[in-house]
Amino acid sequence: MFTLFYTIFLILILILTKLRYGTLVKANVLFTFMWSICASISSWGLYGIYKPSTIIHIYCITALVIFNLVFLLHNNIYIKEKTNKEIRGSARLRLIYIVNLLSWIYISQFLVKSLAIIASEGLTGLRTYAFDSSMGLGSTLQLMVLQWFVNSVFISTILIAMIYIVLKRPAKWLKAIAVIDVTLYTLTFGGRSLILTMLIYYIFTILIVKTNKSIEVKKKKANVLFISLIVASIIFITVQRSWGKTDFLQDLVVYFAGPFSFLEAVLQVHPIDTSNYMFGKGMFGFIINLLLGPISFLLGFKYAGSDYLVTQVTANTLFISPSITYNALTTMLYPFLRDLGFIGVIIGTASLALFISSVEKYFSRGRQLIFLCLYVYLGFIIFNSIMVYQLLLPGAGVTIILIFLFINKDSPKKVTKE
Repeated sequence: MFTLFYTIFLILILILTKLRYGTLVKANVLFTFMWSICASISSWGLYGIYKPSTIIHIYCITALVIFNLVFLLHNNIYIKEKTNKEIRGSARLRLIYIVNLLSWIYISQFLVKSLAIIASEGLTGLRTYAFDSSMGLGSTLQLMVLQWFVNSVFISTILIAMIYIVLKRPAKWLKAIAVIDVTLYTLTFGGRSLILTMLIYYIFTILIVKTNKSIEVKKKKANVLFISLIVASIIFITVQRSWGKTDFLQDLVVYFAGPFSFLEAVLQVHPIDTSNYMFGKGMFGFIINLLLGPISFLLGFKYAGSDYLVTQVTANTLFISPSITYNALTTMLYPFLRDLGFIGVIIGTASLALFISSVEKYFSRGRQLIFLCLYVYLGFIIFNSIMVYQLLLPGAGVTIILIFLFINKDSPKKVTKE
């Protein structure tokens, strides 16, 4: 029943979007595709994964309807004939290099410990140490600096590097640094997130630039080779740290459909307490938590941001099948539910739709590199929303700030030298 609804809704949105905008490269299509496909698969109970209840699907359907309604009403960017407008702005390369060098120096102290763990326990063993100060990889403050700042530096650098590759702008050191960033992060924490992030940034940039007809993108053979290398890396990391005795296809199902079952499990074990609503601190965590962190540190208070409150619950491992355990990923819905329950799902989803629609408008009108970066960044957040709500994290706020710091609003002819 749910699969039929999601399929019909997806087809309807594809038709409406094409008629309204003249293209399917729109944020609402990405959102609808990810949520319709993944929520539908979660209802099949593949590999013994528990099927989410009707209430979980009601939340999903609400998010789908609200996002599309708000986006279609707010966004009026119709793709017309070729504009030949070049992307304006350039990266402050020297600043990016300096900040990355400082980040490498900081992360190196943890890399040594991580390599020793990988040698003895493998990547799967390393994941148990990641971001848990009790495991000895680093103190709470040290790991917070890694999450909030170092990771944000890496993400913003990778984002700009992928856009530079697609736009065919010369910055060989920027691209090399992006690869080093991904390697350092993967070896330090055993995660594949930055490899996947690099792939999605690259693909989204190609789609956006090609759709807006701003510049001719790289040759197809080069794109296929680059994407194939990244996909191969993701597969390798996945195999090295898979969920027990599972194959790659099962890992994909668990990774993309598991969050819906885990959300169900979390709500059963930790029901939403209406007396402890977060009242928007979840949906706007990238702003509120970023302010609360320094204030708590300066005043000597224990940090209790919404990301901390949510992680206290989601970090606990629960079964999503008779043999598969899961943690952390509860889709974007859980922070919204913690904010205001069902109303939080409506407001949070509407806010996300307005955010990316507004950024697309700014990019379409000015062809500024800074808004292309934000557009691609938010596109990945939407892609990843079926797993986690990244705008809950203060690191997302730091990333947005870094994008503004790392990009010049200058003419397309002016290019920052390396």
